[in-house]
Amino acid sequence: MIHILIGGGIGKFDQISQFILENENIFKHIRLSVYDGPNNCKWNGGRINRNCFYNNEQLEFYTKHNIGFKLVFTNDTIDVTDPIGNELLDVFHRTGNGVTLINDGLRRHIRKHYPKYKLTYSITGTDNINIPMNRSDINVYRELEGKYDYIVPRAEHNLDHKLLLLDKSKYELYVTEGCCTCCPVWTEHFASISEGNRNEIIFTESLARKYEDCWLERGSSEFDFDAHILNAEQISILYKKGFMHFKMSGRDADTRPNTGSYTDYLDSLLEIYEKIK
Repeated sequence: MIHILIGGGIGKFDQISQFILENENIFKHIRLSVYDGPNNCKWNGGRINRNCFYNNEQLEFYTKHNIGFKLVFTNDTIDVTDPIGNELLDVFHRTGNGVTLINDGLRRHIRKHYPKYKLTYSITGTDNINIPMNRSDINVYRELEGKYDYIVPRAEHNLDHKLLLLDKSKYELYVTEGCCTCCPVWTEHFASISEGNRNEIIFTESLARKYEDCWLERGSSEFDFDAHILNAEQISILYKKGFMHFKMSGRDADTRPNTGSYTDYLDSLLEIYEKIK
């Protein structure tokens, strides 16, 4: 069964839960997981912390509907003694849940103390890639296969035929990655977001957008944006080739409060369903 992961599991719970209840039939064909970075944890990365806190109602709903939850602990610098991080690991620790991360110390910590989690290596940790993939890229991915249950490859490699040489069951392909090809500030951008979360900066929405929004000139012909977004037909083809896991980027969906575009984000699940049912 195809596995789709969507962002906003806590911050957009109301919309997600309503969508699930209104479209229960599609989940006979799609296994759904959600992810988020709650409770202003210093381990969070990828997006700026936004006072997003879980509650028991949300946990019970996801458990009842057999929906996995992934904590997004993709900060590049981790203190494994952090009380909020370990509290979240305690609360979400059940079979079917996971953690997305890049820090090797945190990986060892979770493997030792929280064995029920499946661990995913984040796209944010991969830099200096080649297009098309070459032997060095394949070696990097294979090394990660030995450490992690799943790997999110760079979206530039989604349609590279050499990705078929790897263990397809371990890869979560990004569906909605809107960054430019071989972004020249990839690592620096994510490091800046990580630093902001570690330092517990209090973000106004305008300041948060300055951290998160693209640092490049999106109208410039110098950069190729949105070239790696997969449509439903491409997802169907990749699924037939053996790729099982597809991740919809929370960074490129509008996961801010009180916005309407998240509805369109969820509706794209219906397009995928129509192709693979």
